[in-house]
Amino acid sequence: VASSFDAAGRPGGFMPRSVYVLVMVLASSGLPLLIWWLMVRMTQQGTLALPNAGHWLAPPRRDGTLRFMRAHTAAFSLALCVFMAHVNWLVAAANPVPRPAAAVAFDSTRFVIGLGAFLAFALAWVIVLVVRFARRR
Repeated sequence: VASSFDAAGRPGGFMPRSVYVLVMVLASSGLPLLIWWLMVRMTQQGTLALPNAGHWLAPPRRDGTLRFMRAHTAAFSLALCVFMAHVNWLVAAANPVPRPAAAVAFDSTRFVIGLGAFLAFALAWVIVLVVRFARRR
């Protein structure tokens, strides 16, 4: 499987299909699950660092704050999963079967659009987080 590409979409690296599938499963589902699991653990262990933590983690607001953090992290994990699925789809499309060597081409434009969408989401995600916890309600 052609697994890495230059800016023009030409393949630059190959790996066995079984290795590629394992890498994509880990990147598409394992990494988002790990990020979400780490947030759940931090909220359970009380190791969550927030601005104005004394306010946000005080008993009247603690449960709501922890619920928000878990849900907010779940949204990021889902967006990461969708982005990685998009990348996998582009790689699969670049590897037609049967595969004549000249037919392998990665759609860099769609990759940049997907990356831009994910980065825009990540920026909005951070802004929501900062705005939510920078002020006291």
